[in-house]
Amino acid sequence: MMTDVERPIRSERKARGSGHLRRAELLAAAERIFYRVGYEGATIRKIAEEVGVSSTALYMYFQDKSEIMLEICQRALEGLQQEIDALAAENLDPVTHLRRVMELFLRFGFDQPTTYQLLYGETSKDLAERRHAVVGPLNRRSFERTQKAVEAAIASGGLRADLSPRAVTEVMVGGCHGIISMRIANPYAPWTESAALSRTLLDGLFSGFQAR
Repeated sequence: MMTDVERPIRSERKARGSGHLRRAELLAAAERIFYRVGYEGATIRKIAEEVGVSSTALYMYFQDKSEIMLEICQRALEGLQQEIDALAAENLDPVTHLRRVMELFLRFGFDQPTTYQLLYGETSKDLAERRHAVVGPLNRRSFERTQKAVEAAIASGGLRADLSPRAVTEVMVGGCHGIISMRIANPYAPWTESAALSRTLLDGLFSGFQAR
């Protein structure tokens, strides 16, 4: 499934010298280019042309292509974290809360495959290190919040107490990552519809971890 920002729709070209482009417009244009040709195939020139400006004008906002990619990653994870944090205000029972967190992870990956690939796909050692420095803290925070949700579900008697909360968290997050990555790697396969696939995966995971 593609979000609107990932659909290959070209922005209207602005008149030379009109300027005043927002960073958000450039980031959205970059995501469309990354979707069409991948990160390696994208260039500053292509991104600039997508919004109708010169490469020189784009350099007023970003130093290079990697800086654009890193900001896309950071914004995406910050948005996901905000959604996870908002669940705490809903006063759900612990098991339901945990399941909702996992549903957020899955929807994030299914709805934003290009961004997900930028976040977790293979890249050069240098860029991987820079990416880790930017999004590593956000990834750790998300994992820690998820582990706390697992611990709460175990404490409530909803999940098995004989299992390590960290191991359960790793398996749940890893299961979601695996199915998302498979779909990204082979987008033309006749995959089951996203909601049904999410439900099937989580039914299996929660059934296996359910307290007897």
